[in-house]
Amino acid sequence: MSFRLSFVAVGGVLLFHVAFPLGVSAAIYGATRGDYTIEEWVSGLGDIRGVAVAPGGSFGNDPYVYSFSQGAVLRIDGRGSYHTFASGLSPGFGRIVFDSSGLFDGDMYVCAPFDGDGPSDPVYRVTGTGSVSVFYQKATLLTQGIAFGGGGGFANSLYVVDAGGRRLQRLSPNATATEFGDQVTSGSWADDMVITSGGALGDYAYIADGIRNQVLRMSPSGTTAVFASVPGALALAVGEGAFGDNLYVATYQGNVYRVDPSGNATLFAWGFGIHSPEGGLRGIDISGNEMWLTSDMGVLYRLAPVPEPSGVGGLSGIALALSAVCVWRRLLARRPAP
Repeated sequence: MSFRLSFVAVGGVLLFHVAFPLGVSAAIYGATRGDYTIEEWVSGLGDIRGVAVAPGGSFGNDPYVYSFSQGAVLRIDGRGSYHTFASGLSPGFGRIVFDSSGLFDGDMYVCAPFDGDGPSDPVYRVTGTGSVSVFYQKATLLTQGIAFGGGGGFANSLYVVDAGGRRLQRLSPNATATEFGDQVTSGSWADDMVITSGGALGDYAYIADGIRNQVLRMSPSGTTAVFASVPGALALAVGEGAFGDNLYVATYQGNVYRVDPSGNATLFAWGFGIHSPEGGLRGIDISGNEMWLTSDMGVLYRLAPVPEPSGVGGLSGIALALSAVCVWRRLLARRPAP
């Protein structure tokens, strides 16, 4: 059995990453707090973009990812396994959301902008059986992000960032659209959006603006202001479980930033993707104690807290042994010369 040793960082601490063959755990050890495992859950997915974990029901609790070139939604069946769940959508930078309120029939909704060039990007509805239909479309709609209101001040409407109209479009269950809020894409690029309905992050829409290296925050009244500065901000996820009440931002450079409720951004993890001008990471979602990341290398990563080691056998022993070797080498390097 072979493995690859590379350096990764989580929580601002430089660690090493042992990448084993698919089906074997790859672990990160060495941080004094906040240890996580990073696993290449599925590889060979091609040019994937957005990722979202289903909330249950007919969709199960699996991650779903969007294939840029195929114009398709891929369902991740398990580690190393996937299949095409829905096809016939537009090739593009797809974003996926699920209706948990039931007002939109509990379906999946997808926007798939093609470089934001249009001429029009439909909002698709995908049922639990994989049936695809156009839910909403207009002549100048250039979609750049999609999110459900989740109750609170944004109610349970569906919101789409419209780069053509430079505002949010608020969609009702019968696909009636109204413009909403301040201009959010004037001279910039809105790549993703999430909406929170309470808790530490408040009742706001958060919008990634990768061109201006920032995350915007919009109130339910439609007023928009800069919330945080994040280089290459591309995709957003709201923390829960082990990730706390924070906003997480995946970037073009292959980094993940954690942004606290006050807008302070710190580097959380890095080393993903090939760091090309087109970007290292493409999508992010958090469900419970799991973070899912899509990269420009066609890999779906799973990041989760490291379980407490039960002994020194098996993979825990391998990782701990490697950790000891690294520490010993550092001590030798620091030893004064005779």
